[in-house]
Amino acid sequence: MNVRRFAVLMAVVCACGLGLVQPGPLALRAHAARAGSEVVLRQAEDMSPEEKKALEAKAVGLVGQIVNDASQLRLPENRIQILCFAAEVLWKRDEVRGRGYLQDAIGQFM
Repeated sequence: MNVRRFAVLMAVVCACGLGLVQPGPLALRAHAARAGSEVVLRQAEDMSPEEKKALEAKAVGLVGQIVNDASQLRLPENRIQILCFAAEVLWKRDEVRGRGYLQDAIGQFM
């Protein structure tokens, strides 16, 4: 997979999973019309606290998967970029894990 595509995919997954970016209702309806399925439109405000926590846990898990997949990249510069981005995304939610990613990035640099 192209490194730029991988980084963009990671950014989109993290942003959507953490609730930073959500597609508008028109975009969801258009996607549903193209897919031929019915989509239940729900905004983040309509979700219960348990659903929000589950969604956030899933997003954090996806970030971990992306970091694990990034270890297979050939160039250390690309691995460092992914580790730093993951640390930035996780810093507010899990500072210890974010700090670990930064330490891994520094280790890759050395």
